[in-house]
Amino acid sequence: MNKRYFVGIQGAAKNARLAACDETGRVLSCIEVGPLGLRVNTDFKQAFNQACSRLASQLGFPSIAALSEATDCLCVAMSGVFQDGDRFAVRHTLEDIGFVGRSQPVICEDVWAVVAAEGLNSGATVMACTGSNVFIRNTAETFVTIGGWGSELGDLGSGFHIGKMAIYRILEAVDERRVISPTFTSAILDSLSLDTATQLVPWYHELRNTSYWRSTIADIAITVTALAEQGVEKNPTAVEIIDLASHEFTVSMKAGFRRAAAIGILTDKDPFPVVLSGGLGIASRSYWVAVQKGLTELKVESVPAGSGNGWPEWNLKRAGHHPIIGALAMALSRSKTVLNDGALSELFASKVGEYRS
Repeated sequence: MNKRYFVGIQGAAKNARLAACDETGRVLSCIEVGPLGLRVNTDFKQAFNQACSRLASQLGFPSIAALSEATDCLCVAMSGVFQDGDRFAVRHTLEDIGFVGRSQPVICEDVWAVVAAEGLNSGATVMACTGSNVFIRNTAETFVTIGGWGSELGDLGSGFHIGKMAIYRILEAVDERRVISPTFTSAILDSLSLDTATQLVPWYHELRNTSYWRSTIADIAITVTALAEQGVEKNPTAVEIIDLASHEFTVSMKAGFRRAAAIGILTDKDPFPVVLSGGLGIASRSYWVAVQKGLTELKVESVPAGSGNGWPEWNLKRAGHHPIIGALAMALSRSKTVLNDGALSELFASKVGEYRS
């Protein structure tokens, strides 16, 4: 009997992952590529084709078509894919490159994979990475999503938001509209290999023509977070930016839970899982504290009418598994639900499942 393959693709603005497993959940291959997304790559079809060709080669197949013949189902969980038109575009691309598998592909926003990667069919993810998103679902697949509009249109509290604020602060200081810490300017410019603040403008316009511009600006958040949270003397400009961003993040989070309560996703019967995910969310102590505070503040609010007697107890934790595990789990189940059998245990046992931000 020929081996059956299940493929997961987790597209992201910084580093995307593609993986394959067998029907037992044993991971056979996992690769990491650069940015992969509909509004990220200038030529999405070409980038998608190259990534899938590389996975096929890793698995010993001569082509994508050969891998497709052996694939029972694939799941594409990709940042920014939450409209019908987005899903159609991904499905059309899969057809164009000849990667369809034997079953209808599962195509969704990557927040579904974040929840699935924790072995959950109901729960919430509050995700801060290059972008930001709040996603809450129940077992009937009724769901609420807040944010995820894209770096330039929203994603408040994201790494991109922090990076953009850092650039604004430096340019405002050049214009003498704002006084900021000189060490802040030096640290940010050093991280970008720039000598002067005025170089930021040509640097930005050159960067803007690349497929990785969002993630590069989001990476500035690494420096800002370090300045705000490490060492005895915390940089005041960095602290201000992190405080503003984490506050905006919790505003989105609380809006999502209010909406979820209003449509009956939340009840006070059982603890409700809340997963803090994304490189920024996991790495920053400020975000962990902000999310805890936001959930506590919700507990004293009146619950929207029709949602039950009160807010649930929150079961808050950091993500323990990379969303590629969730994509594989959904490929195995051939739907946006999670298998509750030994395959999940096998996926979780894989080194691929060790989350790294």
